[in-house]
Amino acid sequence: MTISLISLDNTNEKTVDTFLKSLQSQDNQDFEVIICLNKKTEAKKIFKVLQSYKSFFGTRLVVIYNSKINNFQHNLISAFRVIKGDYFTVLNSTTNLKRYHISTLIKAVKEQSADVIEFKPRIIGSIKWKPAKRLEAEKEMKIANNQQILAYTFPMIFNKVFKTSLAKKLMKYKVENKNDTKFCLEVMYMLMFEAKKYIYLDYRIFKENLGSDVWLVSNHFLRTFNLLISYLKNSNIKLTQELTYAKYYFLKLILSGILSGTTFAYKNIWSEKNEISEKRSQLLIDKHFKLIQELESNNEFQVFTASNLYMNVVNNEVKALKNNWKNKQSKILSSLE
Repeated sequence: MTISLISLDNTNEKTVDTFLKSLQSQDNQDFEVIICLNKKTEAKKIFKVLQSYKSFFGTRLVVIYNSKINNFQHNLISAFRVIKGDYFTVLNSTTNLKRYHISTLIKAVKEQSADVIEFKPRIIGSIKWKPAKRLEAEKEMKIANNQQILAYTFPMIFNKVFKTSLAKKLMKYKVENKNDTKFCLEVMYMLMFEAKKYIYLDYRIFKENLGSDVWLVSNHFLRTFNLLISYLKNSNIKLTQELTYAKYYFLKLILSGILSGTTFAYKNIWSEKNEISEKRSQLLIDKHFKLIQELESNNEFQVFTASNLYMNVVNNEVKALKNNWKNKQSKILSSLE
């Protein structure tokens, strides 16, 4: 079997039904799908939906039920223990699929030999973002000789395909930060630390829906990056410059852009207004920018801007990182396209 598709975001029975129906109609069926459920989801209703597809998918439809911890990354590690594909990717049930999408994915995977295949991300939903490439495309690279990969890989898991052999190395890994999101930063970077070869393909296959129901708490992301940097130091892995750059890129640019850049149209969808007011509230945005200002004023950031080798590169993101965010700008992400 070529690939295992792991869906971590499965909170709605109709969404799961649509997802499985679209997988059923794919013109290449050389995959399995793993559905991860939590106690807080519509689990009973979703189980009924899953049952109706069991006759078609057979053993290619796997369900992981977590009755205790509501955590994407905990479920992802659980999925690592059962995957059968040569490769795996996170493909959430909120993704809209066309009948050729999986065959396009499998074709791309079979043409490469890298441990990690990264595609151009496209995020829709509460924001719309299609970033410019950050690494040379169509070139397989050894990570040991190209450490810039860790600085410039997009800090998200859902635009990447990994060899299953990497997942097997993390089967016993205990996620440190229990307050996670579908970005799965901790596990994503741990997989990258294990990888030897990498390639970036500058085209997208899937669009990831980042809805207004996703909690984005700045301190949780900061804690994750600090945990990862501590791991590197304790393990004597010389990638701290790369991860420090990734930390500020994510917190100061990506997260700022997502929180402040919720589209006007999305804000005015009546059914989403309660979610917007809670999870993209002005209070949350104010707290985020207060954190950014605190980070900018501390000594670590001053050392980072002065000595981090990636801050010497002349491009839009370095220019943005050097700016002090006095205003809560809503066009941060568009400057990175």
